[in-house]
Amino acid sequence: MCILFWYKNCLGCPVAAGVGGGLCIETPHGQATLAWRTYHYAKVHGDQKLEPLVEAWREIAKVEIDFLRRLLPAKKAKENVSTCKKSAKSVH
Repeated sequence: MCILFWYKNCLGCPVAAGVGGGLCIETPHGQATLAWRTYHYAKVHGDQKLEPLVEAWREIAKVEIDFLRRLLPAKKAKENVSTCKKSAKSVH
């Protein structure tokens, strides 16, 4: 979503509207990004065991998904549950 709203100072972003401000400061986004970058760096450079990093990223990704799901209207959140679960399992 940042691709759509970042250059507009987060105006119109549903996440920013949901937390009352931009840059996702009050969201788990920063932790999820850091966990993914740590995993990706290790995968590219091969300097760490990947499984603990994958698990750490999956856990914070679940927190992020739950956060984003709470921003959706109730019906839309139920429709997206299976899509999110499939995406989380496909990482590795």
